[in-house]
Amino acid sequence: MKQLLLAVLFLFLISCDVNESSIYDDDETSLDQDSFVDEDVLKEVNEHYFDQKVTWFDCKLDEMYLTGGMGKCADFKVPMNWNDEKSISITLRIKKNIVDNPNYQLFMLQGGPGGSSTIYFGVSEVPIISKLDSSIETIMMDQRGTGFSEFLDCSALSDSRLNPEEVDKCIEELKFQGYDLAFFNTEQSAKDLEFIRIMLKRESIPQYIYGVSYGTTLAHEHARAFPDSAQGYILAGLNFEGTMSLSAYDKKMNNLVLALFERCNNDETCFGKIKENVVDFAKKTADAVKNQNLCKESFLQTPLQGYTTYLPYIGHDIATRIPDIFPAFYFRLARCEEKDISVIRKLINTLYGGSSDVDPEISKRYFNYIISNNIKVSELLGKDELPSMASLTEEWNNSLASGMQDIDIVSIADVWPKYSKSQYWGKWASKNIPVLMVAGTLDFQTQITDTRIFKDNLNGKNQYFIEIPDGGHGLSNTEVLTEGNVPCGYQLMVDFIHNPLSEPDKSCVSDVAPLNFIRNDAYTNYYLGVKDIWED
Repeated sequence: MKQLLLAVLFLFLISCDVNESSIYDDDETSLDQDSFVDEDVLKEVNEHYFDQKVTWFDCKLDEMYLTGGMGKCADFKVPMNWNDEKSISITLRIKKNIVDNPNYQLFMLQGGPGGSSTIYFGVSEVPIISKLDSSIETIMMDQRGTGFSEFLDCSALSDSRLNPEEVDKCIEELKFQGYDLAFFNTEQSAKDLEFIRIMLKRESIPQYIYGVSYGTTLAHEHARAFPDSAQGYILAGLNFEGTMSLSAYDKKMNNLVLALFERCNNDETCFGKIKENVVDFAKKTADAVKNQNLCKESFLQTPLQGYTTYLPYIGHDIATRIPDIFPAFYFRLARCEEKDISVIRKLINTLYGGSSDVDPEISKRYFNYIISNNIKVSELLGKDELPSMASLTEEWNNSLASGMQDIDIVSIADVWPKYSKSQYWGKWASKNIPVLMVAGTLDFQTQITDTRIFKDNLNGKNQYFIEIPDGGHGLSNTEVLTEGNVPCGYQLMVDFIHNPLSEPDKSCVSDVAPLNFIRNDAYTNYYLGVKDIWED
């Protein structure tokens, strides 16, 4: 059951976390734009790869739920090591929407690390972008080792995660298959991106790079290595790897959840229902549920049947997707009447039940745990000493929301093979590059107090840092009040693409739907099966 929960958690978790301030002095973070040589090396060492013919074939734009019509896919050969002319080749999958006469190209990078861009973006993001401007050719590029781009797998990964004692066997299997994990990293993927950008370049059509969550790390690496290539970058769910601390991810997330519950204390409706300090109430209720002294019936007939101790997982997914209902969830747990049990079951089944309509092969390839572990251990743990497993376990036991990311990554950090970081790791791109940065103040994965480091360091003439009040993680979590309008983040993106040398129109920011503890909409009904989050 734990494995099932982790699989579902990571499926929805495109998450990164950063510390409060840069670990670098100012004179160490700046990059001289004239010092870059990566583009020349890319072509000189690997010239024959640029002779490939681009062969497109029909594919579903949305491979998960088979909505949204058709797209075009292509497979490219790239070297496993771009710095070695004798390197073996691996396959890279690309997908694009069908645009007869595009005015722009937008290269899209999924997060994780380990998420598949070609599987993820066609579900919802591409249709939204096309609705705003049908002349944007969206090009989805997988991180190497994910999706249908040389998907890495081993027999020990049958339960969707690797225990420390399974790591060596998995690594040996990968080596036997010919893969060297040292080259499945951010630096090599950035070179993949530059290669694809060159191969798909259309004369006089501007090209933009869009990254979400870890995808912002990959996009930023590309901006540092190839500063003269794209016309601009869009970064959402911001993560700067120079101060990464995944080992503190769950602690920070739980702290933000406590702040969310404090907002309930100051909300007339929310506090009026609970009638006591909401943080204390939630902790008391959680302890009773985890000790199976309260409302254990609500977990029956769900994927969590008999596993009430995994309550922090539920908290994690509620917070990251529908934080408005989190206090009401605990209210219903504490009351635990028949109507509450029905609602809680509906919520859990929706969060963790999965969909029988999704092809199992597509579901498997949506996220790669080997790539996720590989990049996290070598690039995303920062420079601080790792906390002890005992302290992390204690935090887990006391938390209201935790994906157990910190425990999982720290448990394998000592046994997972590490590779050398990019020469640009921990440094900032040139201030001459147009960049749009979108950060939500209610982003539980990459929190606003951390992501403001981008505002402090990428603040050139055409670099725009825009905060979205109560916005969540990524562009899609910037829902607006005006009926029929797409989320604010996409409006900002398309306006930036149209004119990267002028600040985007920020009028939609004031239209973003605020946190609402009496939320009543189709989204609420989807998760709870009722219109009133507190009552029937």
